[in-house]
Amino acid sequence: MNGIMGMIDIARLNLDDKDKITDCLDKMKLSMQHLQMLVNDVLDMSKIESGKMRLIEEKCNLMEMIQGLRPLLEAKLNENNIQYIADIQLKNHWFMADSLRLNQVLVNLLGNALKYSRPDGHVWLTVRETEEEKGFSNLYFQVRDDGIGIAPEKQQLIFRQFEQADNSENARKQGTGLGLAISRRIVRMMDSDIKLESEPGKGSTFSFNVK
Repeated sequence: MNGIMGMIDIARLNLDDKDKITDCLDKMKLSMQHLQMLVNDVLDMSKIESGKMRLIEEKCNLMEMIQGLRPLLEAKLNENNIQYIADIQLKNHWFMADSLRLNQVLVNLLGNALKYSRPDGHVWLTVRETEEEKGFSNLYFQVRDDGIGIAPEKQQLIFRQFEQADNSENARKQGTGLGLAISRRIVRMMDSDIKLESEPGKGSTFSFNVK
């Protein structure tokens, strides 16, 4: 909100400067996007804690959903010249699942990986359909990066609300500290949990299995 109000004040002082007005509008849009993300995260956490969030299983094309992730990450990938490598091994494309919530988890995990990646680094997404039994498949999802990593004493902390492993000004500007907490709650609603393996300076790996 402070960013938006500040840009409005600057724009009012430069009404005859088209370039300055355009710059202010661009920065206001970024601030609004951040505010929208914060509000959505708070609403989702409120739904989860009140027991009002429900998974809605519908027929979905998992391959199509996964292929749609890259465009959402493109800006961040280009910003720091990060390579995105997707290794998708599916026997089937169609599944009964809550694609909205599954997509939300993957976007959060990939966004987190990008946030803490170094310039010219790598982010990997692995999806594997490991076995089938009586119409069910076990799906393994993994998001890995070769970024700054997470110290052992902070690895459980990051799954708490409003907590981040990196408390620098830059990290605080990029996130709300709710993404991983929400993702873990959603995955637990899917009768699974998110596993984390990380080592400072060598990157992090987040993974989970769902049936």
